[in-house]
Amino acid sequence: MDATRPIMVLGASGVFGSRVCRLLLEGGADVVAVARRTNRLEKLHQELGDTGKLQIVQGTLPDDLAPLLIAHRPAVVIDAAGPFQGRSYRVPRACIDHGVTYLDLSDGREDVSGILALDNAARNAGVTILSGVSTVCAVTSAVIDHLKPAFDAIDTIEIAIAPGNDAPRGPAVTSAVLSWVGKPVPRWSHGRQTTVAGWQELHRRAIGSLGKRWLATCDVPDNVLLAPHYGARHVRLYAGMELRLIHFSLWLLSWPVRLGLIGNLAIASRVFQPIANALRPLGTNTGGMAVSITGTGTDGRPLHRLWTLEAREGDGPMVPASAAASLTLATLRGQVLAPGAHPCLGEARLTDILDVLAPYAIHATTQDERPLPLYRQALGEDFERLPRPIRAIHDHVTSFQASGLATITLGRNTVVRCLQALGVLPKSGTDIETQVTFTIRKGRERWTRRFAGFSGSSVQGWPSRDHVWEKFGLIAGQARFKAHETGLDLEVASYRFLGIPVPRFLWLRAWGYERVDDQGRFTFDVGIGLPFGIDLVTYKGWLVSDDA
Repeated sequence: MDATRPIMVLGASGVFGSRVCRLLLEGGADVVAVARRTNRLEKLHQELGDTGKLQIVQGTLPDDLAPLLIAHRPAVVIDAAGPFQGRSYRVPRACIDHGVTYLDLSDGREDVSGILALDNAARNAGVTILSGVSTVCAVTSAVIDHLKPAFDAIDTIEIAIAPGNDAPRGPAVTSAVLSWVGKPVPRWSHGRQTTVAGWQELHRRAIGSLGKRWLATCDVPDNVLLAPHYGARHVRLYAGMELRLIHFSLWLLSWPVRLGLIGNLAIASRVFQPIANALRPLGTNTGGMAVSITGTGTDGRPLHRLWTLEAREGDGPMVPASAAASLTLATLRGQVLAPGAHPCLGEARLTDILDVLAPYAIHATTQDERPLPLYRQALGEDFERLPRPIRAIHDHVTSFQASGLATITLGRNTVVRCLQALGVLPKSGTDIETQVTFTIRKGRERWTRRFAGFSGSSVQGWPSRDHVWEKFGLIAGQARFKAHETGLDLEVASYRFLGIPVPRFLWLRAWGYERVDDQGRFTFDVGIGLPFGIDLVTYKGWLVSDDA
């Protein structure tokens, strides 16, 4: 690539476009900054300084692009003029027609995935077209590429992005987020694509020294791109607003969209933008992101690697700009990009990204952990005494599913009839299709049991020698296990209600046995009853891992 030709940045006066310009200039590149408003371009010129390497040009896209390409002959066009959701491909097509490398900062899932429609045209013209050259999917894939050499197989990828509330957010970002709040969002789970609702699944997560931030499901290109690219069975993407008022307001607004009462919140972006700007001082200028991988290490043992980035002093918006700037500067130094049009997966190097971010208050760390399955922690060496099919069910550090058949028998009493009317108990029957989903996170396992149309769940964790706690809503029971060559036996050791110990005479009656049948399948036999001899339900059957 001719290093004497300039780099053209579209949407150069915006939040991310201006930072792309800054990083390019700091890297020694000549920049042609294009935007619609002359006054904002002049302000950009003042902020970046008159170094002789920056030229500002007023232009309306995409109509003015072809004359600009002819006049300035850029080596690369970087498109930061969002929002990209629902746009046409006129800009990258113009770059193909004029033989110019094109990178965009799109975070639109359909937009980034759809860029493959231009692949044949780009290849025939010998032009590189990369979409998603931003935090997602360029930075995230660069991080995964950095972490993955320690793995033989990747099972789960989880990404969390939590900007500081005082970070600038332009109208394009606001409109992009609102466009998918409450809408169906694709996700890879258990090796296949499913859907969840945007800005649901509220939870908190610690991100480095920033502390815990509230997160929710987001819709970005990585949702559909990372699993097939890296062979992962689970991919989870979350984002969060630092200010709880904004975060939970979006969650509340997601419900009428999810229920079909509102079509799309993006139409109200002009209302939300000034509100978000007014609330900026209520938060900090500190944000961060975390990328974690869990799978099988090269030594055959479970491995969890966590990469965390913390951005302070308002430097967070430099991160989305860093991938395009670092990749462009690398091409000026001689890195060759293959012709064709595709999402930016594995194109940018993490070392190059961190190099352009080095002058800023941005710090990244990597941590490795050797997770141990819950039942291995509780049973210790006795875990190896269990038959292999039983060990296989309990020997996981990432989420999985198992399916089979069950026989359910309900007690014959008024309590059972009332509980069944309330939907608390399943129906009696034989050969009932059964599926158990084991959702594993941070050493705890949520068991979601589905018997035909009935579903119920509990959470297991907090292990000690031969003991595991299991929570059913407000009730927590401690199970004592005995492992032997034929299987695993369970008996109740204690109960708590709202954390308060329950007297023994009020304990629920519960028992459980895990064995292996003649066909080598994991089998279960579980019973639950109330004090004073009141039977509730027993269920027995077999399960086989869906991944087997």
